[in-house]
Amino acid sequence: LTIVGSAVLLAVVLVEGVLSIDLSQAAISGHPTTSLASFDIMSVFTYVYPIVPAPIIFLGLGTILLSSPILPRVFAYLALGLGTAFILVGLIGLFTTPLLTIGVLSLQSLWVLAAAITLLARPSLLDREPARI
Repeated sequence: LTIVGSAVLLAVVLVEGVLSIDLSQAAISGHPTTSLASFDIMSVFTYVYPIVPAPIIFLGLGTILLSSPILPRVFAYLALGLGTAFILVGLIGLFTTPLLTIGVLSLQSLWVLAAAITLLARPSLLDREPARI
């Protein structure tokens, strides 16, 4: 599920990148209508990210972390909470401004930072003796 979410995220980012290049090229070439259309289409991706790729990635990651010793279990529950929050914010954002998405994106950044610090601070799993069966 996490790989599917990552693939969807990559596709979304690639299309958004193409539209960004198209926007600038149209403006340079003197095509303001094309530039405006590219900007309008590109702004739709603000609504797409919290509805599809973000929940898939965080719900999948949370599920994986529940049975993994890599990070403390609290990170799994927080990832599941972030995935759920992205779904709610994405659906609410369809009918309002996507301003709520910024709050959840900030929480996502804090989650990634805390996970990175935890991984750096904990002794490596590779240093442990392998389990004997």
